[in-house]
Amino acid sequence: MNVKCKSIDCWNVFEGSRFSSCPECGSGDVEIILPIYVNVYITNLVRGGSEEGGWYYTCGEPIESISAGSEEEANELMVKYKEKYSNVGRRPLTSVLSSGEYFVTMEGHFAEEFPKQRPFYE
Repeated sequence: MNVKCKSIDCWNVFEGSRFSSCPECGSGDVEIILPIYVNVYITNLVRGGSEEGGWYYTCGEPIESISAGSEEEANELMVKYKEKYSNVGRRPLTSVLSSGEYFVTMEGHFAEEFPKQRPFYE
C-alpha cells in the first residue's frame, strides 16, 4: 500500500506498510494513504516443478475485499476478519490433506490472485 513519510524535510511517497521506514530519509514517522483494503485469501501450495526433488510455491485466491475509510477502521476489520477466517482446526499447507489456509492482510488495492505469474526454477 502507499505510505507517506511525515518528516518535514522529506514527504516521500512509497510502497510499504505502517511498520516501514522511509527509504529516502530513514524516518519511521509514516502514514498510510487511502485507499486501504482488508483482503482475505485462501492460500495453497502448488507444485512448481520436479527440479532437485520437486519444489512448491504458495498461491492465493481472493475470498473477500473490504474497503476501509481509515487506518483505525482497517485495524478493526483485520481483527474481525482474522477471527472470522481463523485457521484453527485446519490442516497446515504442508499436509497432503490440507484444504488451504486463510490469509488476511491490509493492502492498497482490491484483492487479486497471486502470484500474477507462475514462478520458474532457476
